[in-house]
Amino acid sequence: MNPFFAGTRPVASHLQTSAVSHPAAGRAMRRFYRAARALALAAGVGLSAGAMATPIDANTASAAELEAVKGIGPRTANLIVGERERSGPFLSLQDFTDRIRGIGPKRAEALQAAGLVVGAKPAAAAASAAPASAAPPAGRDSRR
Repeated sequence: MNPFFAGTRPVASHLQTSAVSHPAAGRAMRRFYRAARALALAAGVGLSAGAMATPIDANTASAAELEAVKGIGPRTANLIVGERERSGPFLSLQDFTDRIRGIGPKRAEALQAAGLVVGAKPAAAAASAAPASAAPPAGRDSRR
């Protein structure tokens, strides 16, 4: 043993003790990290819900656009596009499930919840079409 170091403490002994020495402080840190993880998860879910804000129409979407819908992979997207090109646009969700192999009623509901629509008309076109049909033709007097 070296007589010059006898009775002195090691140089890094203050670094060997833990920063959290009280048990309550450890519980508080665990609660903090648990809350931070929950907040990060909630933010991620919010971002994913915002990503599918615009519906994707099965009658107009390309295969790449269809793959963006959760539950549609490359094979199913190609089936949808091929069937649409072969037999024309889908008339309804029922027609869609009848013509696409592997998509039944349950999967169709899940795809619809994920943002897939069949035969959707743009809201602006539908709104402008309704007043035009209700108004009398220009130049005609309705009192005659």
